[in-house]
Amino acid sequence: MGNTEEYLFSGGAKNQYGIRSDTLSKKFGRIKTKLGFGREYVFHSIRKTVATKLEQAGFQENIAADILGHEKPNITYGL
Repeated sequence: MGNTEEYLFSGGAKNQYGIRSDTLSKKFGRIKTKLGFGREYVFHSIRKTVATKLEQAGFQENIAADILGHEKPNITYGL
C-alpha cells in the first residue's frame, strides 16, 4: 500500500459542505462519457453496488458506512 491518502481515490476537492463525492462524480461523468457510456451509468450506481457487495460479504454496517462515507447509523444498508 504505502499510500498515506485516507481515501481509496486520491484527489477530489471537498465542496463547501466538506463532501468529496461531488468532484469525484463529475470526474466519473467525464471519463464514462469519453468511454462511450450513456446517461444510465451514474456515479451513485457504483456506491450502491459497493454497498450491496459489502452487505452480501457480511461486513458490519458501521464499517461499510465508513468505507462509503455515509453517516451512521442505518443508512448504508437501509437505503
